[in-house]
Amino acid sequence: MRRQLPPVVLLVVVGAVSGCGGATTPVATGSPTIGSAPVACAEVRRLNNQWTSSLTGQVAEAVAAGERGDTTKVASLVESIRGTLSDWASGLRQLMDGSGDELNVVIAQYADAVDAARAHTTSAADLERLENFDDQELDAAANRLSQVCP
Repeated sequence: MRRQLPPVVLLVVVGAVSGCGGATTPVATGSPTIGSAPVACAEVRRLNNQWTSSLTGQVAEAVAAGERGDTTKVASLVESIRGTLSDWASGLRQLMDGSGDELNVVIAQYADAVDAARAHTTSAADLERLENFDDQELDAAANRLSQVCP
């Protein structure tokens, strides 16, 4: 029996990876490193909102494809989701200025957590396990970011 992707996955993705909303589409801006903490915090939040929105849309498509039984489309979307997670982590790393200060450390940890989510997402079944990311790497990184960027 084939298991369908639960609609709750969408809520879990939004809560686990962002901590805040947003409805824009990610755009490769080639942002330079950010020197001041308030600017960096705003840029990290903007980037997280953009990629969360994109990721949520892709997961919604995967859920719909799973409900239709379209395994080919689901497999394609899993690869798209993995690409989105990779781009997100890369975008975060581009914000780091290499100084090793607390904010740079937190941004690196967040990027590592996004990479971990990518590593854990290799099949449609893994989308159901996104719930587990809520209390693991991504949740811890989001909490740490909220401490450094109140």
